[in-house]
Amino acid sequence: MMESGGFASRYLPLLLTITFAFGIYQCLQNKAVLSRWVWVFVYGLSIASAAGAFLFSLFLAFAVGSVSLVGIVILLITSLALLPAVYKLKGYAAKDNPIWKKL
Repeated sequence: MMESGGFASRYLPLLLTITFAFGIYQCLQNKAVLSRWVWVFVYGLSIASAAGAFLFSLFLAFAVGSVSLVGIVILLITSLALLPAVYKLKGYAAKDNPIWKKL
């Protein structure tokens, strides 16, 4: 019970939050940072993460039921909280975004 979950469990949420915040900030500033393909990858990863969290919460709801109600609610809120960031990253990574023509 003393296991901390390892490096990814402790620091991956922080790294993803910083990446999302950096991408959204650069989108609001209309600046191209790194490559467009990096942001397409981050966008795809965020879609997969949100879908995975949502599907896992559905699995928990049907398989375990009300025993894990708190976990189900947390996963649903997490998957829904990612949607505004995913929408903004979609516009930032879009091929027709004029900031990528500056590079």
